[in-house]
This record gives sequence, C-alpha cells and structure tokens, in this order.
Amino acid sequence: MELFERIKKIGKVVATSDSAIAAAIGMKQSTFSGYLNEQRQHNLWPLLPLILEAFPHLSRQWLYFGEGPMLKDAQQETAERTVYPDDPLGRIASLTHVNTH
Repeated sequence: MELFERIKKIGKVVATSDSAIAAAIGMKQSTFSGYLNEQRQHNLWPLLPLILEAFPHLSRQWLYFGEGPMLKDAQQETAERTVYPDDPLGRIASLTHVNTH
C-alpha cells in the first residue's frame, strides 16, 4: 500500500475525512488533498510527524512503512511498559497482566 493510500485509509477509519486530517495538522484542505495521489505523495513525508501527533493511536510502523496493524494496541503497550518484580507473583502478573501484589 502506497503512503497516500495509507493516509486516505486514516481519513476513512480514524478521522471523519481527509479534510479532518488536514484540519488536525493545520493545513489547507485543498493543498493536502492535492498530495493524496501517487505523483505528489512525496510531499506527505514531512507531514507524518504531525499526523502521528494529531492521531497518537496510529502505529508509526504502519504509517511510515505499511507494516503491522494500523492502530496501536493500548493493552499491549501498557503491558510492555509495566515492570513486574522478579518473584513468583511478579512472574504470574507478567504472564497474565494482572497485578497480584
């Protein structure tokens, strides 16, 4: 999937439209819409950090490279950041993501 196609998908799935993305990143809708094609998609690369800032639940890996799921899994992120003690209860908690302390 090309970059411009991923941006269009954001407009359909996450935002209400392409113009909503343009508004969220502070761009004129007509200019932004002009970038949503194969010939002009190179103009979208500098806008990707703004899009990630406006839609923090988007996966950076998906947006930049088209790899993995489009949206971050909030539970998985929380589990990856949680540090559990190195004892039997901590190991159970790390496996089940239920704090047993």
